[in-house]
Amino acid sequence: MGCTATNQPAETTASTEPQAITEAASDRQCFRNEYPFEDNPEQKDVESLTVDIQGDQVTGEYNWTPALKDARTGSFNGSINDDVITADYEYMQEGQSGETDITIRLEPEQAVVEGGAPELGLSTAIARVDC
Repeated sequence: MGCTATNQPAETTASTEPQAITEAASDRQCFRNEYPFEDNPEQKDVESLTVDIQGDQVTGEYNWTPALKDARTGSFNGSINDDVITADYEYMQEGQSGETDITIRLEPEQAVVEGGAPELGLSTAIARVDC
């Protein structure tokens, strides 16, 4: 026979009862710079930064993806105070893993990343983009 459940109301417990908030509100912010090659604009080096803020805790990813070289990809965990993130950054580059402290200053139009040894090239300003 056909389904007889059509005469019964659909189970709507989730929509009729108040929902408990189990997490603090989170905020995702994204940043990206692209550096196209002059002789071939299809090829480009890319810096990207994604920041997820939940209360005073922050996680995210910070990546440098050159078109012709080994990439540096990594994630960070830390805290935020007055739009300044202090975090531990763990990354992989050229087959080697590394870890360093970074700070990220969130500004209206960009994020300013600082930290690590100068030869790592972590310090930069990355433009804000839509996520």
